[in-house]
Amino acid sequence: MQRLSYLAVIFLFFPLIIITGFAMSPAITSVFSQFVTIFGGHQTARTLHFFLGVFHRRMDWRAASHALNLVGISPQAKFVVVFPYDDAWDSLDLPDAFHPQTFLTYGLNGSDLSTDHGAPLRLRVARQLGYKSVKYLSRITVTDSLKNVKNGLGSVQPDFGYSWYAGI
Repeated sequence: MQRLSYLAVIFLFFPLIIITGFAMSPAITSVFSQFVTIFGGHQTARTLHFFLGVFHRRMDWRAASHALNLVGISPQAKFVVVFPYDDAWDSLDLPDAFHPQTFLTYGLNGSDLSTDHGAPLRLRVARQLGYKSVKYLSRITVTDSLKNVKNGLGSVQPDFGYSWYAGI
């Protein structure tokens, strides 16, 4: 049974992975456009790309450094709550908010932040899952408790089954 499993992986799944990879390649799909429809269309994602351990793509974010230090916060404060222009919202505890890999971005790759990337201001939380990096910020609040903020759970995400803390 184990040998059959290995054969299925080597001769069925591995070639299928290669062919579906071809279907995502713009160079191949421009020549063989049928690949896209056969394998269900394109899938896109923004990621940091490494190929064989070599860095492939870099995104340079411009950010406001230490904004919370500039405005000053109360010693009782425990959370930073961010509100975008839509109904979504999220929060971070102060240790995560002050972490060097958490920042408010206003530019990307030498230009102003575009609407697609979250203009006018975006929270980037590199140490947590992507949904913690809130786009289109309109307001930032510092508070000692999350009980009286919207649903009281620290974020809109628990309403959809996701955890408030999304560390990786």
